[in-house]
Amino acid sequence: MTDRLGQIETLHRLRAREVDRQTRAVAAAVAASEHAADELVKAERRRQDACETLERARFDRAASPADDCVRFFVDACEARLADAQAVFAGARDTLDRAREHVAAARRLWLRAQARYEALGRLSHQVRSKQRRSMDRRRADEANDRAATANGMVMA
Repeated sequence: MTDRLGQIETLHRLRAREVDRQTRAVAAAVAASEHAADELVKAERRRQDACETLERARFDRAASPADDCVRFFVDACEARLADAQAVFAGARDTLDRAREHVAAARRLWLRAQARYEALGRLSHQVRSKQRRSMDRRRADEANDRAATANGMVMA
């Protein structure tokens, strides 16, 4: 029984380490998700700036449609907006993946936590059973000693 208890307690310690690892993994995933959210905000700002610049350039083009410099500037602004939209879409995808990673890490952490708690309960049960067994054995030995002592007194 003691050997089994030792094995269970060893597994319990290993599960505690696993819970710690999963806790760190969740923290890292949350940090990555927060970073991705920050990058998404920055990409949205860049996209809005590019859109506003394009609108101003189009207004300038409407004011002087024959000016080649204005036309080139409008083309450059359209390209900048397209790049900003691509970066924004990439940042949104990155944030979605980061959120999925956080959810998966939390599920793994919950599973590790459940295993840890189950082994703790099992360890407690084995320890209690072992204690009761030892108490019964002591009570039986005390009864045997008392019976032997009573038997000697009667003889």
